[in-house]
Parts: sequence; structure tokens; C-alpha cells
Amino acid sequence: MANVGRLAGGVTQDFAALLNVMTSALDMLLRHSDDPDRVRRLGQAALTAGRRGEQMTRRLSAFSQDEDRTLLRRLDLGVLLAGLEGRLRQIAGPGVDLMIETPNQPAPARVDPVAFEAAVIALTRNAVEASNGAGSVAVRLAIASAGDLRLSVRDSGPGMDSDTLRRAPEPFFTTRSDAAGLGLSQAFAFARQASGALTVESAPGEGAEVAITVPLDLTPEGAAGAQPEPSPQEQTRAEPVV
Repeated sequence: MANVGRLAGGVTQDFAALLNVMTSALDMLLRHSDDPDRVRRLGQAALTAGRRGEQMTRRLSAFSQDEDRTLLRRLDLGVLLAGLEGRLRQIAGPGVDLMIETPNQPAPARVDPVAFEAAVIALTRNAVEASNGAGSVAVRLAIASAGDLRLSVRDSGPGMDSDTLRRAPEPFFTTRSDAAGLGLSQAFAFARQASGALTVESAPGEGAEVAITVPLDLTPEGAAGAQPEPSPQEQTRAEPVV
């Protein structure tokens, strides 16, 4: 119940702030409709707030227990990650030594590509923020010995104590005043949707590593037939381990 209350409180505050921006901008727009430049600025402010609300809604929908598995597609995660390099380097900025590693062989898995991209971006942004825009961040995709794909994001930040580590995946929990606290929750939602697992490892002074493992899909390309629903054992794999 405490987590539900925190989630509801975070949603209420964030949406209230966004709605305040939108209503204020629209009110002023109507009052100054004869000033094209001001109308343009106010309209842009309202549009930006609306887009932020839309993005938050998409993130929150990922917490639903009945994710739409029809969105899953057999894709090479190495290719997807390589395609995100420019975006990730933009997030990292000039002060962070960003390393991106992909396997030198195909890395197919059944994922929602939009959710994968959102999870990678969220984890990279978290890592950059934890490093205060300096130090190093490593984003690695590898084929694990167990036959899974492992995506990990490690930062050289200050790390987390045991209490922070335990609460890290909670929606809207954050140690930063300027962050929404949805990064790890978003990554956890992606792992759950893909029948995978999320782990967080950290200690004070040793940085942090968040890893997502998803099953390697060895189904031959072009194979027909619907994918079966995951078994109860597979569904439990998505529980976060911290």
C-alpha cells in the first residue's frame, strides 16, 4: 500500500504541474491572441507540457500486469543497440566517457522495440545523472553462458547503500530532486514484458550496475505459428533482484 500511495502521489503531483502549465499557457494565449509571437511561444509551452504528459502515460502503462505481448517481435538487439549510439552519446554529453559494446554475432530476442529503446535510454540517463555528468558509463550487450541475452549499464557514480538499493526499482523513488524516478521502473517493465529479469548491483563508492536478461530466441527466422504465453515460472523471472 505504501508503494501504491507513493505512485499515486507522484502521478498526482507531476500531472498537476503539467496541467497547470497547459491551462496557464492556453489562458494567456486566449488573452493575447492578437500577438503572433506570444501565441507561438505559449502554444509551444502547452505542446511541450502535453507531450511530457503523453510520455508519462506511456511509461505508466508499462506497469500494467497485462502487457500487450502482440507487440513483441523477433529482433537483433545488437542492431537495435547500435542504432541508439548517437542518441546515447547525446545523453552522455562531452564529460562522460561512454562505452557501448555489442556482440559480434546475432543476438535475437522477442521484444517490443519501443520498450527496449525506452529502457536503454532510461538506464543510460540514470547512469549519466548518477555520475554527475562526469566519469564513465558502460552499456554492454552480451550473450550469457545460460543462453540469455544480458544488457547491462554500469556507471562510476557514488553507488547506493542497502536501503537505497532496495527501494531503487520503486516507481517515483529517486534521490534526485530533478528526476521523475521512473527509469528503473521502466526498465523493469520492459524485462517483465519480455519474460526476462532485472538485477541491480551497487555499493557505496563502487558505482552501480543495472542488468536486464531476456531469453535468446533461437527460433528459425520465418517460422510460422503464434508464440505461446509464458509459463508461471517464466513470469516470475521478471521479479527485480537487488
